Amino acid sequence: MNPVDKQLVIFDCDGTLVDSEHLANRFFVQLVNQLGADLTVNEAAHHFVGTSLAFCMSYTADKYGITFPKDFVLEYRASLQTIFRNELQPMPYAKDVLRQLKSPLCVASNGPMEPMKDNLQTTGLLSYFGDHIYSAYTINAWKPDPDLFLHAAAQFEMDPSQCLVIEDSSAGVQAALAAGMDVLHFCPPGHKSNVTRDDITTIEDLRSIPLYLN
Repeated sequence: MNPVDKQLVIFDCDGTLVDSEHLANRFFVQLVNQLGADLTVNEAAHHFVGTSLAFCMSYTADKYGITFPKDFVLEYRASLQTIFRNELQPMPYAKDVLRQLKSPLCVASNGPMEPMKDNLQTTGLLSYFGDHIYSAYTINAWKPDPDLFLHAAAQFEMDPSQCLVIEDSSAGVQAALAAGMDVLHFCPPGHKSNVTRDDITTIEDLRSIPLYLN
């Protein structure tokens, strides 16, 4: 992708700004295997990046024939937030890049609002976005549906063509393209990518983002 004039940069959160994917997958695998599944961390990483908890549960139930307790979601989210508060780190160079960018910034994530804010606070990134944090749960539309990105752009009164999305997942990349936005696929070394399109620009380091902005 050549450098472009963009007036809004939209970041995904998990796996893009905060290094949460491996912690969440590890904990989910631990819990579902206690219920009788035989899910591996590699399998979870391949299928679950950028999706919703509902999708992860549906996939696991269908493949491994397990039944989730009624309180699974609440207990999972509460315990995971404790793990995040103790272990979560920002992605490398996230703070440096956010300080450097001059364009308006926002976050648009498939995750619930309060855990997302907690994670950004824990990693010291919340102050860069102010109130411009948008959750799929607020509008009941999850990536790869483009509505979350379109909602974020509308808050700034921006046309989709004025937006650059930074995403680590196939679902997020699909959503950005469907919204009519430019997108950079972020896949740092050691992370597994589920983006198969070869016409998408991939970056391994968040410090590359300014290279694509005029």
